[in-house]
Amino acid sequence: MKKLSFQTIPRETKSCASKKISFSFTCFIATIGLSHLVYADNVTCPPSIKPSNPINQRDYRGRELSKEYFFNASGTWLKVPLGHLSPWYGAPLEDITPATPGASEKRMGTGISYAFWMPTLRWPERDTLSIPSFRFCEDGRTIPEDGEFIVLASIENPWLPLSTSPLRDRLPSELLENTKKNLGAKFSGTKYGLDYYDGSEEAPFDHFFSGSEPSVIWQCAKAGRVPNPVCFGHVWWGEENLGLTIQFSLLDLPLWRENIDAAYKLVHLWRESAGQPETR
Repeated sequence: MKKLSFQTIPRETKSCASKKISFSFTCFIATIGLSHLVYADNVTCPPSIKPSNPINQRDYRGRELSKEYFFNASGTWLKVPLGHLSPWYGAPLEDITPATPGASEKRMGTGISYAFWMPTLRWPERDTLSIPSFRFCEDGRTIPEDGEFIVLASIENPWLPLSTSPLRDRLPSELLENTKKNLGAKFSGTKYGLDYYDGSEEAPFDHFFSGSEPSVIWQCAKAGRVPNPVCFGHVWWGEENLGLTIQFSLLDLPLWRENIDAAYKLVHLWRESAGQPETR
């Protein structure tokens, strides 16, 4: 079993506003990549986190991770377990989410951010805000092996037609055109079933694109340019007006299709749990 080692990486201090790159991913990925924890060949878990400890069932406020809450994502109700929220909410969720759909006008924005382990889809048992890594130790669990990792996702365009979406200019195809125009990325062949665009020296990222259903664009930090390279992407299911943003380690780019299928499966499960069946 391959083991991992973690060390803290200083946060990026440069302001994104000072960079002359208009593509929206770039500064985000640079910051995320440098603020994550590094994983390598030898792992040392925190002394307090042990496989022999009981599996964590509650958050730091004592709430059950399995407790479900309703969220209104631009008119679409979702019923989501607390453990899947990323990060776990510090505020009392009972005060800001209704007990049933329609019971309150209070809303949590237009969508949610969530996290899950691949390939099981279970929620993280430590808050992803305090442990911002794609592989980390959990009480009652063995050290993650190859193929076991965290995926982060958020609902970008929750079942809304483009004419009413606040993010209607964020389709993967449009982002690709911005990439080529603003970052000088050029078509360099195919990798992992995706069109591959090599990033320029000024923007040390590679870009991967597919115009099929769903359409995707990934921006991935070049290996060796940042301590913990990640991929951040927009995914669009045009047939049902569903858009997600998804993030995972560069190491797991070969599994990009499995990752987006899992993120898709969860939001549909939560939609059905809220009593809103499929309309397709």
